[in-house]
Amino acid sequence: MQETTKDIINVLIVEDERIPATYLKSIIEEDSDFKVIDITASADETLTSIKKQKPQIIFMDIMIKGSLSGAELALKIHTLYEKIKIIFLTAFSDEEMVEYATDAKAVAYLLKPYRPKEIKATLALLKPDYKDPKEQNIPKDIVELKYGFVFNLKNKQLFKDGIPIKITPKETEFLDILCHNAQRTLTKEVIIENMNITDASLRALIYRLRKHLQRDIISSSKKVGYKILTRE
Repeated sequence: MQETTKDIINVLIVEDERIPATYLKSIIEEDSDFKVIDITASADETLTSIKKQKPQIIFMDIMIKGSLSGAELALKIHTLYEKIKIIFLTAFSDEEMVEYATDAKAVAYLLKPYRPKEIKATLALLKPDYKDPKEQNIPKDIVELKYGFVFNLKNKQLFKDGIPIKITPKETEFLDILCHNAQRTLTKEVIIENMNITDASLRALIYRLRKHLQRDIISSSKKVGYKILTRE
């Protein structure tokens, strides 16, 4: 039986088409913190693999073949193994698919064809749940930012020179995502999906936040995405 270790995050891919599954595996394993421990094509194979391999994250195609769809299988997995995080994969983006993802408590919803940057950024959002914060050079409870700002990860509160700064819930959510990944640049697509907002709303949010703080603590790149600026 394969042991789940502190250093490696085990990933299972549920996909009944071998070529896209192999491509997805190659993208995931570009980050040495993740290892794809199995690729399965049906509900029965998946449940057997979970018992044997102990995955922590599952990339689940919603439309797998067999007696159970990927969405139905995800619901069953969540009931049996609540701690496993499921990322849905689908070629469709209609409301029904979104409802499936919500009902199964999926942590992300990625569209095909696969976009490597989006997959990597989604994994980066999940990594703090498994990795020792010290390994990522991220303080356990606070992130010290430029210009005297500090973000408390536990209380989700922004401070300036020790004084709490009042910001909106969405601005807080945005900073929380960036600060949990303080050493990385996150793509716009991943941020939008995780916050459930539009591209225009994200741009407006960043504009208001920069104006309110009167300092720019967010680094932006049109080709890459956004990153929080930490104290040097």
